[in-house]
Amino acid sequence: MAQKMAQEFSTGASLQSFELPDAAQTDGPYVLKLKLAAPYFAKKIGRLMIMPLEVGSGSRRQPNPYVRETRVWPIVEEVPSITRSETVIDLPDGFSVEATPDKAHASGPIQEYSRSLAQAKDGRSVTTISTLKSVPGRVPADQYAKVRAYYSEVLKTADDWVVLRKNP
Repeated sequence: MAQKMAQEFSTGASLQSFELPDAAQTDGPYVLKLKLAAPYFAKKIGRLMIMPLEVGSGSRRQPNPYVRETRVWPIVEEVPSITRSETVIDLPDGFSVEATPDKAHASGPIQEYSRSLAQAKDGRSVTTISTLKSVPGRVPADQYAKVRAYYSEVLKTADDWVVLRKNP
């Protein structure tokens, strides 16, 4: 399962190590840690290298399930949940961060999404933290446009990139 998750992160990624939660823990939050090598994750263009921020749990590109203009039935979220992903990307030797996207935040009737980035003080890594929170609720069909707009806003963040520069 962990190797499959590594492959979903990036083509050609290989699992180096992983930590699973205590098997006795059956209630509440859990932490799953993966360490992997992803040689094809970033693309080099001259002295620049670009890395997608499409990282973390559930971040694979996915189609928008809310494409119809109208809806007949309400949208119902029954179970509250929070998914928090923290991804640390070690920069390749000889590269430094040139540019990063702004923080991202979107709120909808039954979900809230946020993403932030931080560069390590030594400049050797970039950490992305994303949080997706779902709350129980019912969105009537006449408020469908709000859910659709929220989801479109979240999907836009999947195309964000970090730009690295080769040091002289």
